[in-house]
Amino acid sequence: MGALGAGAARHAVHLAVHHQPVRVIAIDASPAQHAMAGDLYGHLASRLRLVHSDVARYLHATAGTYDVLYSVFGAVDFAEPRGLLPAAAAALRPGGRLVFSIDVARCVHSLSLYQHHG
Repeated sequence: MGALGAGAARHAVHLAVHHQPVRVIAIDASPAQHAMAGDLYGHLASRLRLVHSDVARYLHATAGTYDVLYSVFGAVDFAEPRGLLPAAAAALRPGGRLVFSIDVARCVHSLSLYQHHG
């Protein structure tokens, strides 16, 4: 299971501790968020792997690895979809799922700016 744009990994920790999937991999590009996650949750290393990387680049490097990828107001909100979505599709195993929540107001505003300038 992969958490895309995991920030300080709070959602990933909940899954790793309370639902015990095989392992949760929390990916985030922010050095500050990655450092905070390590400080807070480094003791969960057997169930939670913290990855500091560009999400799309990491997903391309791990093709066919995941049954589930999710983003809770994370990478799907902030990353360029033309890079992220194909990378997520490549990283998922057949039948895998990409599940996400987005900040609709921010996304609509970004889309209107893109259409105006794009």
